[in-house]
Amino acid sequence: MDIAARMIQVHVYRMIDGLPEYLILKRSPDEDIYPNLWQVITGTVEAGERAYESAFREIAEETSLAAEKIIILPMIASFYSQRSDCIHQVPVFALEVPPDAPVALSDEHSTFLWGSFETAISMLPLPSHKQGTELLRQIIVEDTLGEFKQIIEGPGSD
Repeated sequence: MDIAARMIQVHVYRMIDGLPEYLILKRSPDEDIYPNLWQVITGTVEAGERAYESAFREIAEETSLAAEKIIILPMIASFYSQRSDCIHQVPVFALEVPPDAPVALSDEHSTFLWGSFETAISMLPLPSHKQGTELLRQIIVEDTLGEFKQIIEGPGSD
């Protein structure tokens, strides 16, 4: 059995009146894997890409949101895929967007919503998506990383 790191996970949030709202996306009903599943942004690392580069690309592809910088969450999600008989190790990132940032979905998703922490946790069925949301909340609300928060500038940043 292989162990691979060819996927990424990205949590998007915005601040409204000092509280975070989390973006969750519903997969299209015609998707081959997990149709109609509520999730955060996920994707595959393409050949020659670094994981964080994939995160920037997937954010744009799945939501049309522009990311100037992302936060590295100190977490590696993992899961087993029966299709590939592989254990996947998935780096996890986060992106803060302005409160009025417009979301335009790709065909991979049918709808989206901005929800409170409680709403996101209740609607996300995958454990790693819940865990990433919980960790992100600790980082942005409780400032658990403080000066040790790792931020990566995007390709279009100054």
